[in-house]
Amino acid sequence: MEEAGFLQRHPWLVYVFMLLAGSTGFYQFCMLFLTHTSAPLFSVAVSGFEGLDARRGAGSAPPTFHVILRVKNNDFLPRHCFKEGSAVMELDGVPLARAEVDKFCVPGRTAVDVPFLATGGGLGLPDAVYERVRGGGVPSLVVRVRLDGNAVKTTSDLGRLTPMLVRCTVTLDGLPSADCRRFLMLERV
Repeated sequence: MEEAGFLQRHPWLVYVFMLLAGSTGFYQFCMLFLTHTSAPLFSVAVSGFEGLDARRGAGSAPPTFHVILRVKNNDFLPRHCFKEGSAVMELDGVPLARAEVDKFCVPGRTAVDVPFLATGGGLGLPDAVYERVRGGGVPSLVVRVRLDGNAVKTTSDLGRLTPMLVRCTVTLDGLPSADCRRFLMLERV
């Protein structure tokens, strides 16, 4: 009489090994999916503005912009938290207004609107910028936002802090910009 092999005598062991291999692979897939992090998406809209109608020294108020920075997090679980930052509004390379941006967090699978008020330091516009604005149409502004730290948080840890520069081109018609360009700011070692 021929002796049966080990696996033939214990067929349930094959199922245990298959279940163990399958559950390990499924666990690794879930952890990769849940903890995957990608950079958030940014867009900007100017909801209102003042002070673009007078030259410098003409007794008018400084340029003021009501800006909404929209940050969208497509990640499933991690949230992105940003420390305070700063913003600069430019027209043809001339800084018109500055603002401080408060710290904020964007939970997974959501979008957050971060409003801020950018104001100019001087009165009125420089002559060249005034002529450009008066000359035609809705001007395009460049909005540069420096976020001093992007902490990717999966639980309660601080994650990694990466300063980021966001650059958007926006018009003054109230419509949001296309997705903004993001630049990581790395320190030299």
